[in-house]
Amino acid sequence: MTSLQNINAPFDFTYLHSFSRDNDFLIEIIDLCLINTPLYMESLNSSFAKKELERVIFFLYRIKSTTSVMGRNDISIYICGIEKKNLGGTIISCRSGI
Repeated sequence: MTSLQNINAPFDFTYLHSFSRDNDFLIEIIDLCLINTPLYMESLNSSFAKKELERVIFFLYRIKSTTSVMGRNDISIYICGIEKKNLGGTIISCRSGI
């Protein structure tokens, strides 16, 4: 599994810019990510503690999608490694190269 060597790496907004060059739209998307990610993390931790596998999978997917949109493919790849190692890679598919 890939490790997160540099958790504080900068975001790469290239992917976001491919959707739109409208700064207001981009700010709205970034704000949603900043608001939702801590909620997803809290729900992931709670679901994990309660051994609610389906919810763990759901929140892993949400976090993976959010980090991918924000240009943190290293985090998305890390989550794919978790999925493949612990879920057999069959429940949630991971694109190669995210």
